[in-house]
Parts: sequence; structure tokens; C-alpha cells
Amino acid sequence: MIRQEDTDPVFYCRRCLSLGVETEMGQDFCRECGSTDIGQLPDIYDWEELYIKKYGEPYIRHRRNIIKGK
Repeated sequence: MIRQEDTDPVFYCRRCLSLGVETEMGQDFCRECGSTDIGQLPDIYDWEELYIKKYGEPYIRHRRNIIKGK
């Protein structure tokens, strides 16, 4: 089932693909790496495709492996 929030526009860091984008004093930046190169995609599914291309696995699996030290 597709949830409405899954089809909302997604803002992400073009450098590290983090979704942790913040705005301070009118400037968007990545909370993870500090980049100001922020992109926008139509939905989370397009972002997930970019993430898999860059890191070779979906975000959830990749994050679990980092936490476990793999």
C-alpha cells in the first residue's frame, strides 16, 4: 500500500544522499556532511533508486550494516 507521505516531494543532499536537510538563515544544508548542494525529487521511491545506485543496497539495510560494523 502506498502512503500519501511516500509520494510527497523529497529534498536530499546530492553529495551523500542524506534526507537530513535543514534550513538556517535562509540557506539549505545537509545535516550529515554540511553540503549546500540540495536536490529535490518527486517522491521517496526516486530517492531510493539513487541511494541503491550509490551505495548498492536500500537505505534501511545499509544503515543496519553501518550500525553493526559491517
